Amino acid sequence: MSSSSVLQNIYWSMIQIWGVRISTLLLFTLLARTLSPDEIGTVGYVLGLLAIFQVFADLGLAEYLVYNHKAARNMQLAVWWLQVGLAILISLALSLIVTFGFMSEKNGINDVMMALIWTIPISTATRVPEALMRKDLMFREIALRSFVAITAGGIVGVILAFKGAGVWSLVAKQWVEVIVDMVMLFGLSRWRPAFTCAFSDSLLVLRHSWGIVWSRLLDIIMQKADVLIIGTWIGIAELGYYTIGQKMFQVLYGGFVGALASVFCPKYGRLREDKAALKAFFLSSVQGASLLITPIFLLASFIAPEFIRLIFGVKWAESAQVMRLMCLSGLLLGAVNLNGFLVLAMQKNLLFSVLMSVGFVVTILLMLAAAPYGINALAATGLIETLILFPIGLIFVMRLLDMKLSEYFRNLEPTIVIVALIASVEISVKYWFDFNPVFSAIYVCTFTILLSLITLRFIYWKQIKNLHVFVLGK
Repeated sequence: MSSSSVLQNIYWSMIQIWGVRISTLLLFTLLARTLSPDEIGTVGYVLGLLAIFQVFADLGLAEYLVYNHKAARNMQLAVWWLQVGLAILISLALSLIVTFGFMSEKNGINDVMMALIWTIPISTATRVPEALMRKDLMFREIALRSFVAITAGGIVGVILAFKGAGVWSLVAKQWVEVIVDMVMLFGLSRWRPAFTCAFSDSLLVLRHSWGIVWSRLLDIIMQKADVLIIGTWIGIAELGYYTIGQKMFQVLYGGFVGALASVFCPKYGRLREDKAALKAFFLSSVQGASLLITPIFLLASFIAPEFIRLIFGVKWAESAQVMRLMCLSGLLLGAVNLNGFLVLAMQKNLLFSVLMSVGFVVTILLMLAAAPYGINALAATGLIETLILFPIGLIFVMRLLDMKLSEYFRNLEPTIVIVALIASVEISVKYWFDFNPVFSAIYVCTFTILLSLITLRFIYWKQIKNLHVFVLGK
């Protein structure tokens, strides 16, 4: 792959994810100012449940097609039919469960669940063509499709919310998103389903991708466990406050970690057979990702209260501490995820399953222990989890790449210096000066960014120039 194409892929990946995130943020801001915590919490709870059932339909099989560059069309079709068939069966089963009253009736959860169940097959039908577009690095097309779908759904949701539709504005938003997403994807993708496939191909994919299937199931349960715990035992209104803080964290996480990962994962897979090249690219990607991600999360943690009040209004002030605590967990998320992506790209299913299983057990135990103490305690579990998972994943990576610990941390030296600078400025402004909160937040962001750039220019310039390995993939 040429340097210009890699650079273009990163740009389009960033455009796709940030275009979607900014569009989502603007539209969600309007919805949050119109809807109540109960209404947002109800839909958040239902979507959390459906996300787990969506994994049973997907089985993570389409992800296998991203890493396996030799997968034939028959195997692609086998994955598509297996996923869609499972999605239809799951939707039928859920419909029966809701119809016969086995779901909660409080806050209209039953009705909202019934209204959204059949989005599962529609979403599932897009998994294979989307994976193939990612494998072929069609990030421009992915960016266009995602932006149009999210924007269309958001506009419909906002219009209905202002007309007093309440929780149903969020239901309509979800339906418009999945339908437009599917139409756009099949319009832009070169892939089309057909009836020619063999059952043996499905078995072959399942045999080779069980690590992805297992990890995807554990991952989604870990992601949604907090939502289900809050909605079931703490309260739907509290879930609404938690959702706002979590949404802001997810915007940052998806915008930075997601954008880089969408380019790194296929690249790691392509370099799998050349350990020296993979090691060089991995170390450079760690440095580049940490320089981008860690300072952003630290700054976001500092300005969380001012940001929440300014964007969403005073009624959502309880969401600020959730955002702050989650952003602190984001300081190490880039490194934790890159370790996992590398293990997965090298098709070390057993190691990846061990990593995900440990993460799953740690997450569930931490959340169950934190639940009696409220939503802020649950938000803080992410930081403890990353502190536990980071060294475990690093040990796996060191063994796979024959890498020394000193080599890894040498690449993190610029980030550590920048984080120390930002932290010192934040503490000084927050505790020593009596600035207006909004002004101090703006001051810290501006000053620390300039200070960081100056430090990188005069102390680490030679090291940063070597990031052409990170950008160009050489």
